[in-house]
Amino acid sequence: MASKLSGLVSNPELILKLNKEDLVGLYWISEQFKEEIEAQIKTVKELLAEKIEGRGEIIGDSAVTKVRKTLYKPTMQQAEELGLVKIKKTIDTAQCKVLAEKGIDIPHETIEYVLIKLVEKKEKE
Repeated sequence: MASKLSGLVSNPELILKLNKEDLVGLYWISEQFKEEIEAQIKTVKELLAEKIEGRGEIIGDSAVTKVRKTLYKPTMQQAEELGLVKIKKTIDTAQCKVLAEKGIDIPHETIEYVLIKLVEKKEKE
């Protein structure tokens, strides 16, 4: 199936004609391509970081910048002692669902999306 579907990536008109099984197959092929491309991008960025002089350069039509970011990692106790903890109010969506199921009208919207994951097939003994 991979060879049947791999050429479709560059031909969107053909994708519209696929059946459900072939669409799922194309999804997995696309995921594989995505993983390979993401790995390649990571490698390219690492190599550029080694080769860039200073904080950045203009290379062709691209501005390539090395970004340095400090990630602070105090323990929660240290953060509390230093006044670094902030309290953030959030809506309890689980409680919203409970109240909505009891008939209380809470403004909402319903979204729909497709989730695809591999299914483990159990072998018959």
